[in-house]
Amino acid sequence: MKLVRFAAVFVILALATTGLSITQDNDKVKGSLPKGWAKLNLSEDQKNKVYDIQNRHHAKIDELKKQISDEEEKMNKERLAVLTPEQKKKLKDAVENKLGEGEKKKETN
Repeated sequence: MKLVRFAAVFVILALATTGLSITQDNDKVKGSLPKGWAKLNLSEDQKNKVYDIQNRHHAKIDELKKQISDEEEKMNKERLAVLTPEQKKKLKDAVENKLGEGEKKKETN
């Protein structure tokens, strides 16, 4: 049941983040066309098919992006576990110094 609920929430979020929505008036899928496609004089049917295709694929792409993000997080935790406390501190200092340099560049521009 949790999986079904999660899938439903995921689909709703995917629709919201991709700019697609289903209207209750006539069950048309709305969205935006890829760059340059508006000049192709597509019929309403063609537009709706493109929106539907995008909707289906965006949901799968979002799912895959989350899986990638989860794997990267696991990898980073495993890599950090290899370091000694001293090495972790050096890494933290190096990252903070690098971030500080970026802020200094922004201030001078």
